[in-house]
Amino acid sequence: MLRTFSISNRLLLVLCSMALAAGCAHGGRGGQGEGSGLSSAGGHESVLMMVVVSGARLRDEPALTGAQVGTLSLGSRLNVSRHTDSGDEIDGDGRWVFGTPESGLAGWVHSSLVAVVDTEASQAQAIELMNSRLSSGSLGFLDWIDLVRFCDDFIANANARTNLIEARFLRLKAINRAAEQVPSGVGAWTTEEPYSSWLETHAEDLAYSEPGDQWFVNGMNVWRLAKEAEGLTIADSIGWYAAHVPIPGECEGFLPCYLGLKRLTIGQYLQVYPTGAYVEQGLESITEMMIEIDDRFDSFELYDEEGVETLTVLDEIREIVIATKHPKSKATVASIDQVMTHLPN
Repeated sequence: MLRTFSISNRLLLVLCSMALAAGCAHGGRGGQGEGSGLSSAGGHESVLMMVVVSGARLRDEPALTGAQVGTLSLGSRLNVSRHTDSGDEIDGDGRWVFGTPESGLAGWVHSSLVAVVDTEASQAQAIELMNSRLSSGSLGFLDWIDLVRFCDDFIANANARTNLIEARFLRLKAINRAAEQVPSGVGAWTTEEPYSSWLETHAEDLAYSEPGDQWFVNGMNVWRLAKEAEGLTIADSIGWYAAHVPIPGECEGFLPCYLGLKRLTIGQYLQVYPTGAYVEQGLESITEMMIEIDDRFDSFELYDEEGVETLTVLDEIREIVIATKHPKSKATVASIDQVMTHLPN
């Protein structure tokens, strides 16, 4: 889990020792009075910290009533020179830190919104922050697009292939989460902000399905990244994610279409990663689909050419399943064979 400020022993010792050496210093509108609980760093020394949320408020005094003097985006860095021992609590934490961000406008920010920068592993820490944000279930559209921006900034400076590939993967995930926040009814050609400009800027990253009035990440981009990640452990996870990205359109009861979609998603994963970590789940997904088709086969209307097309797709999926040589592949093949009994040879 990402380390938030929470006044770690290391930082507390640093700040206290600096405070003892420097004496009292003023900061913010409220300044520092006797018994205020402020520890001052003074001088030019400071601790580098990173903002771990989007839109963190920078205030002119260490309190929720302090006037807002600015906002800090995800990943913003600031040099922290002192902190309070108590104050207005957020999630049970009443500490505030005073620092100067890269913008140069100094102020107070709540300690729960920042983390000490690990200068020896800053790229790993940034990726940890991306994963932490992606695991959040209550973020809004602006939060997700800020995460995309943070990923873009990281990618522009990443130097290790492993970090670069993972950051690009997390970026695609963040784009998908942002797309999910675009409200229905907005449509493909909306002029409503803040959606319109973002959708236009990321047009190559996105796909739109008109029947469902939904935006999502472009699945082809995810598959391409999986190919680029070949040889890395993460490639398998990227491929499995790609297999669950929706494909625009609607099958409207057309059986070859449903089967074709399964071939292009789960089937594609099984073909590319026949011994992957998610093969068993992939096989189960195909088996469940075949059982459902078998149960309601009479509800599908198939003409001669459509029956041939259905058999062709089933044969292809069947061969892919067999090639996995997984213990559960036999059950999946049997379910495919059962569907085939409904079709002319």
